Amino acid sequence: MTPETDSGWIQPGALIKKSGRARLRQVHSFIEKPSTVNAQHLMSSGGLWNTMILIGPLTTFWNLGWLFLPHLMQKNTSLSGLHWQPMGTIDVGAYVPGHAYV
Repeated sequence: MTPETDSGWIQPGALIKKSGRARLRQVHSFIEKPSTVNAQHLMSSGGLWNTMILIGPLTTFWNLGWLFLPHLMQKNTSLSGLHWQPMGTIDVGAYVPGHAYV
């Protein structure tokens, strides 16, 4: 597989939290449009291609927010004036490829 050089890459950082198979990690750095050599190094060292595309049911992202970032979710709900509650427990392994990065 040839690494992508027209977009950015994410270097994962320290583990923040885990739940089942899901992991939440810090972002160590973003590398925008690396050279081919740098992209190959990023790919071989666990770097992630930053597509900026999230695909999945809204409820999955909502529940992941409550699971991993409840303090931010509370701020989001207070902005709308609505009092949302977490939608219960979810099997994040059924919906998430394995890692989330912030």
